[in-house]
Amino acid sequence: MRVWHSTETGEFNPGRAGVSLRPEPVGQVMQALRLAAQAVDPKEMR
Repeated sequence: MRVWHSTETGEFNPGRAGVSLRPEPVGQVMQALRLAAQAVDPKEMR
């Protein structure tokens, strides 16, 4: 996940802010995000 910004010419370039993940834990991260979203708003996950 990376924050992108646009240049004066309209090009998008990656910024310094962001995180990188190895492919192996992506499923676990996705599940954790789903559970966190559900805890905040249970109706959101229906």
